[in-house]
Amino acid sequence: ETIKMMVSVGMGWSLWPDNMLEDELKPKQGSHISVERKLGIVRHPQRTLSNAAQAFIDLVLNDK
Repeated sequence: ETIKMMVSVGMGWSLWPDNMLEDELKPKQGSHISVERKLGIVRHPQRTLSNAAQAFIDLVLNDK
């Protein structure tokens, strides 16, 4: 809520998913930016991953 308040009074900007936008916050039209972030994976080498966890890791590692 603090970030929303600061953005709404012009004291900053933020990136939000569409479903979190409320009436008082509107997306800036025409501004297209690319946001990238490096991700790492930490796992216990002696534990078996669930099918869902393995699918997620495969998705993340192959999304280039």
